[in-house]
Amino acid sequence: MVNEDISTEELLETIQKQSPLITQVSLLDQFKNTKTFHILYQHKEKNLTTDDIIPIREKILKVL
Repeated sequence: MVNEDISTEELLETIQKQSPLITQVSLLDQFKNTKTFHILYQHKEKNLTTDDIIPIREKILKVL
């Protein structure tokens, strides 16, 4: 759970900084204290797999 004092903009920036494979982050939904983000991952030379994404998601959760 993220501190309520942290702005959505700060969360978006923090998520974006976690990997160069993250090309876009946006707020998808917000209800009370819960925020859902849409994160777009892209690599210029290959298709990404779940195994490529899992460590990035874990890093995001740890940082937040």
